[in-house]
Amino acid sequence: MGLSNSKSFPLTKKSTPQDVLNYLTNEQKFAPYVKTGGTAIVTGGNSGIGVHTVEYLAKAGMNVVLCTRNVDTTEKNVKSQWSSNIQKMVHVQHLDLADLDTVRQTAKDILQKYDRIDCIVNNAGIMALPERR
Repeated sequence: MGLSNSKSFPLTKKSTPQDVLNYLTNEQKFAPYVKTGGTAIVTGGNSGIGVHTVEYLAKAGMNVVLCTRNVDTTEKNVKSQWSSNIQKMVHVQHLDLADLDTVRQTAKDILQKYDRIDCIVNNAGIMALPERR
């Protein structure tokens, strides 16, 4: 049964991420791995919608591996923008998607640190390129 099948479905296009988190928590709609501290990997989690994705996965109880090209800047941002409860759930990992050697190394590093990966959010991307190549 999908979320929107309920006649009293409270979420709308104006719902905030906190509204969604509250609804999923109250209705016990999370996958089992969320409640047990599963692991999520998020690329592009240091800006835009990725920041909110990382934040709310952590608030839901997941360990979040935030993959980024600039580890130092991202770690500073994590410390300055989120509470200590969220900070302890977010682990910054170097990843440069333009370099396949670092992609392979990052995959090895993550698999060594975590027993399993429950969720991958491929959020990193490039837009507004001057030429398509």
